[in-house]
Amino acid sequence: MTFEWKEYLELAEEICGASMGTDMEARERAAISRAYYASFCMARNRLIPVFGQPPENGQAHAWVQGKYERHSNKKWRSVGNNLSRMRVIRNKADYDDTFPNCSNECSNAINWSKDTLRALSEIF
Repeated sequence: MTFEWKEYLELAEEICGASMGTDMEARERAAISRAYYASFCMARNRLIPVFGQPPENGQAHAWVQGKYERHSNKKWRSVGNNLSRMRVIRNKADYDDTFPNCSNECSNAINWSKDTLRALSEIF
């Protein structure tokens, strides 16, 4: 059975919602990461039939983002822009020792992921 990547977004919403009212930065960081990967993996999978497999040299994230950002269609570009914004905060969540405004960025990541999944369903 194929994994439903949108389930990562559902998990992110659940994790982020559980952290409201508590000081659980780890939950928020995890939610940011899952929201990003829900969008990234779905966006990647939609490109494969059109452009083939992304590179395996560590450039898959930039390749996927670029395919959307450079497209002539506005919806495609919105997917690329959302991936770009989410990737920046996902990197902060996964790698930085300090992360100011983590709670706000958690909400942003979830909203951008929802927008991305909605746009992907309209594009494909």
